[in-house]
Amino acid sequence: MATYTLQYKAKISKKQARDKICVHAMYGDHSNTFRPSSKQQVQQYFLRKGVNTDELTERCRDPKSYVPDFENLAGSTWHASGKVGLVASDGEVIHEMKEPGLFISSNYKAHFEAACAARDRAVNEDSPSALQECLSQGFASIEAFINTQARAWNKQHPEDRLSESKTYKVNLEDKLDAWVPKMSGGGKISKTGHVWNDFKLLKKLRDENAIHPKLPGYGVPYKDLAKHINAFRFGIALFVGHIHLLLRRPVPAVVINAVYAPDVEVVEVLQE
Repeated sequence: MATYTLQYKAKISKKQARDKICVHAMYGDHSNTFRPSSKQQVQQYFLRKGVNTDELTERCRDPKSYVPDFENLAGSTWHASGKVGLVASDGEVIHEMKEPGLFISSNYKAHFEAACAARDRAVNEDSPSALQECLSQGFASIEAFINTQARAWNKQHPEDRLSESKTYKVNLEDKLDAWVPKMSGGGKISKTGHVWNDFKLLKKLRDENAIHPKLPGYGVPYKDLAKHINAFRFGIALFVGHIHLLLRRPVPAVVINAVYAPDVEVVEVLQE
């Protein structure tokens, strides 16, 4: 008798690994004073340091490996032992905590990290419910990032604010259509191709099964569960990465790593 389960492939391809290294170096949220502007500059950087780029590429095929010098390993949440405050780039104190606890330095990164953790549970536990949590957190991350950037925009452009309130809510797609082009100086989200198609697919799944469920239950073939988990890479991770680039913001390492996550596949488990 055979049963089925999901699992990640052990490694990504050499091309994916090379691209991942270059994306971290060129667009990541690292603090290296040198930011390459081309793949050739990335290779030259490592060669000058005596790094064998073929060996580095092979090592980075393993999703557990990190890109030296350019991958930011810091997470969004850290422990605070006493009084601490979060200060925005404009100097405003956003939040202050006077006792020990956990401090979230980036709301949208925390949502994205939670999405990735739920994605991994969806794979490891064959869990549609974990996938729904992944999608809910992923879309929350997209909206939180746009709201963070809108807040900065409003500080700099008080005469041309991007506003919503408890009584006047702006939905996500309206923010994508109106807010992002304004903040980017005319750059628009592409509504054609693989990324947009996966975004719409996952949004429909999130809306129907996590936000507004109508049926008492539902079935999910393994191949569809794997397909939807794989769609997270383009439909949410690469999607939010593109918004970062439109707004000329560095892309968090956790987002880049999600784009270059290995495929999820359905495997047959033979039982006696």
